[in-house]
Amino acid sequence: MENCVYIISGPPGVGKSSVSNELAYMFSKSAVIEGDMIYLMIKGGLVAPWEDDGYYMDLFWDNIISITNNLIDRNITVIIEYVIFEEQIKKIKEFLQKRQIKLKYCVLLAEEHTLKERDLSRKEIERT
Repeated sequence: MENCVYIISGPPGVGKSSVSNELAYMFSKSAVIEGDMIYLMIKGGLVAPWEDDGYYMDLFWDNIISITNNLIDRNITVIIEYVIFEEQIKKIKEFLQKRQIKLKYCVLLAEEHTLKERDLSRKEIERT
């Protein structure tokens, strides 16, 4: 398959993790970068992404790019899953263009009632 990085986005509970994992198994060497784990590695001082003035989101993309770079250097296909809006992917697009690697950006959608049902099935601390 082509040299490509995949971003799977969409609202919480839409199935990003499931789709990302299924996609990853289509490649002989692949990795899924779970955006929540990268963003939430900061403990002291962390703010919710929607309250961030850009400081932590900038750090998030620096970390995502570093990990992506390491994986690409080892010929591992990268799938990034996180709630990402198109205007937020500028940094990684620039990085990938320099490396002449394509970006495929997919946004998953679901009916509101489906998202609410999935959200209620999560632990209370994980609900949105």
